[in-house]
Amino acid sequence: MRKVRSAGSTHSPQPRSLVKTGKEDKTTSLMSVQEVELVAVDPPMGSDNHIFALEPFTVRATLRTSYPINLVRAQFYTNLQHKLNPDGQWQGVDLTFVKKQEDGTSIFQSTFLGTSAGDFEYTIRMALRRILMHTRAKSSSISSSAPGGIGPVTSTDDEVEWKWASNFGQNGKIHVSPPSEDLPWTKGPQVAEVLHNLYIGNLSAASQCKELHFDALLNCSRECEVVAPPNIHYHKIPLADGANNTIRENDIRDAVAWVEQRLDQGAKTLVFCRAGLGRSGSVLISYLFYAHPEWTFQQTLDELWKVKSDVYPHKDLQNTLEKVFPRVLKPAPLLHRTGSVNGMASIKF
Repeated sequence: MRKVRSAGSTHSPQPRSLVKTGKEDKTTSLMSVQEVELVAVDPPMGSDNHIFALEPFTVRATLRTSYPINLVRAQFYTNLQHKLNPDGQWQGVDLTFVKKQEDGTSIFQSTFLGTSAGDFEYTIRMALRRILMHTRAKSSSISSSAPGGIGPVTSTDDEVEWKWASNFGQNGKIHVSPPSEDLPWTKGPQVAEVLHNLYIGNLSAASQCKELHFDALLNCSRECEVVAPPNIHYHKIPLADGANNTIRENDIRDAVAWVEQRLDQGAKTLVFCRAGLGRSGSVLISYLFYAHPEWTFQQTLDELWKVKSDVYPHKDLQNTLEKVFPRVLKPAPLLHRTGSVNGMASIKF
C-alpha cells in the first residue's frame, strides 16, 4: 500500500420535542429554529458576484441566537461547482463558526473555489441540531462544547428544520469566468508530493522538470504543451478544463496504468495540468482509489486533501471510479507491488 504524504421555500416538519426525564418525565421543551435570526449575509442576498474559476469566494453569515453555538448550523446552499460539489447539484455546505462579537451576534464563514466557469446561485439557511432524548434516560440537558465545536450533538439534513434567508430577497448570483492568468498558480512552479516518487503540480513545474529532477511527466491538459528532454518519460492525456467536464473511463485507465508503470520503474513522476488542481487532481484521486481498494471515494479525497487541500474532482468521477475499480473486501487480484512506504507495510498489489 502506498501511503499518502501527511501534509427558495421548502416544507419542513414540525420540530421535535426534547423529552426531559426523571422528575420531569412528562415535560417537553421545544427548540425552534425561528429563534435563530439571520442578521446579515456577505455577499448580500440578491447581489451579482463576478469571480474567476479557482479564485477564492468567501461567504459570511451573521446570526443572533440565545442557543449554544454548538447547536446552531449555518449553511451556504448553492449549485456552485467546488471541490465538495463537483457535480454542481444544489446542496448545503456548513459554514464554520468564527467568533462571537461584542453585540452578541455570531459569525459563520467559509471560503470556496469555483471549479468551473458558469452562472450559479446561492442562499443561506440555518438550523438547530436535533438532540434525541430517550425516555429511559435518567436526566437530560443541552450541553455546549468549545465555541464552534459539535460536542456530543449529531444530526443529518433530514433531521433538522431549516430556516431560509428568503426574507433577504432573491438568491445571490455567482458568475464564474475561466481562470485568470493572474492567479497564484501562474506565478511559478507549484509541486506537492503525494506518495514516494509521485507528485502533483502545475504547468510551470512541468516546464522546469529538469531543474526539479523529474524522470516522468503526465500531462493531463488539452491546451498545454511541454517539450520534455529526451531522457524524461512523457505522456499526454488531453482532458478538458473545468469540473463540469467528465473524464472518460478509458482516460482513467490509461492514466492509472501509466503512473503505475512509472512508479514500478522507480521514476520520480509529476502529474500536471495548467493549474495542478482539477484534471491532475482527478487523476491522482483515480490512482489513489485504485491503489487503495479498501478506501471509499471520500476517504481517498480526505487523504489527498491532507497533502494538497485545493485539488478537486471532476463531475461524475466517483461514479466512474466505482465502476472501473469496484470496492472489494480484499485487495484486488491484479495487485502485485510489495514493500514499505513511509514506514508502513504495503499491501500486495
